[in-house]
Amino acid sequence: SGKKFGKSEGNAIWLDAQKTSPFDFYQFWINQPDEKVEQYLKFYTFLSVEEISALMELHNRNRGARQAQKILAREVTTLVHGKKEAEEAERKTEIQFGNASVTELSESDLSAFRSVHVSASLNTAVALASEGFGISKSEARRLIDAKGLKLNGSVVTEDRALIDADFTNGIALLQKGKTEKIVIKK
Repeated sequence: SGKKFGKSEGNAIWLDAQKTSPFDFYQFWINQPDEKVEQYLKFYTFLSVEEISALMELHNRNRGARQAQKILAREVTTLVHGKKEAEEAERKTEIQFGNASVTELSESDLSAFRSVHVSASLNTAVALASEGFGISKSEARRLIDAKGLKLNGSVVTEDRALIDADFTNGIALLQKGKTEKIVIKK
């Protein structure tokens, strides 16, 4: 009917491919709580009751893997946006929130991230974090002290200048916390 879903939750999505991007749609479903996922699998997918039961058994063995949410997100996004868009949303999610390294990313993947070009004024971890994530330099330093900044998957332990070895094909990946990432181009 084109009505919003999840409106009372504050993060409304539309069951209309023109009103919610495949990535945002996928994110909505993958972020559903454990206590709702089985019900949503039954309501919004064409999986059989047996398939859902088996999936929930697997999910309950290791809830941290979020297998049920991943299947829910893939199935519903495929129904609304199509298989290709669902696969792309799943890939972008893995890149954005997973542990993909710079060497695994294609040019298309890299375009999903904000990017910062290294210059004389942006050659240290603090300067890049400050510019790239829009935080103050003191916040960037605190982030380093708290081990909340990663360069190419490795924790940044001190403010230092970037060196050639930090770049793969002229690109490095800077990560703030668990999910925010930017591409650094040389």
